[in-house]
Amino acid sequence: MTRCGLIQLNDGGRIAYDEMGSGEAVILVHGITEDRTAWDEVTPRLARDYRVVRIDLPSHGGSSDMPEANALAFARALEEVARRLELAAPHLIGHSLGGIVVSLAAGTFPAASVVNVDQPFFLGYLIELVRELEPRLRGAGFVDAMIEMMDRTGGRRLSPRVHEELCRYRARGRQDFVMSLWTPLLKQSDRSVASLVEPLLAQIRCPYLSLLGHEPGAEYRDWLRRTIPTATIEVWEGEGHWLHRVDPERFATRVLEFLRAAPPAHA
Repeated sequence: MTRCGLIQLNDGGRIAYDEMGSGEAVILVHGITEDRTAWDEVTPRLARDYRVVRIDLPSHGGSSDMPEANALAFARALEEVARRLELAAPHLIGHSLGGIVVSLAAGTFPAASVVNVDQPFFLGYLIELVRELEPRLRGAGFVDAMIEMMDRTGGRRLSPRVHEELCRYRARGRQDFVMSLWTPLLKQSDRSVASLVEPLLAQIRCPYLSLLGHEPGAEYRDWLRRTIPTATIEVWEGEGHWLHRVDPERFATRVLEFLRAAPPAHA
């Protein structure tokens, strides 16, 4: 049975969530413009063995806006959600923007493990795309530009049903929110962006799985392993950005294997 609710944050915002199953807690965090239903295909499989909590990020789904629109503020909100739901040292799984959020959260409060789904911290390709498409992203062509970005990062690997679903997410996406989040990228290099998050990532002590749909290169592999010594990097070459949607069975099987191997965490 799925249980739903709203959590009132200290800053006045509200986070919508649902949960299923019982046992150790697993929190799922979706990517930009999407919502918690993006995890529908894998949630029942995980919920057989875990208490699976799915949230809508601020300005997404049923959640309200927050005074700050950045990944660190979202990580603090995630910590508050975990505390309100009494989730001691949960496993954290995030895709895309959610991958950044769960990684930063694991640097600020105890986590049992982290699975970062296709969100490298060297953002060179994303920066190039945003710069190229900036006029359309800021104007009436926002939705079409977002769909083009989706297709250029692996959207065509998805089934027609899932592709249509992701297009609907982007049609509902908040242009003001997306651009407030991405505008800083226009003025920075991917290495400077990585340097901003590096101090928090270096605080991660739990097992960390970076699942990528493309080879990130030796420089990034070396940087991530230096920054997060517990990191395992796994590349599903050619699967694109939505690994959990292209092959949900493979994804759920690998994640469950990783979660079961994680040592007991202490809050």
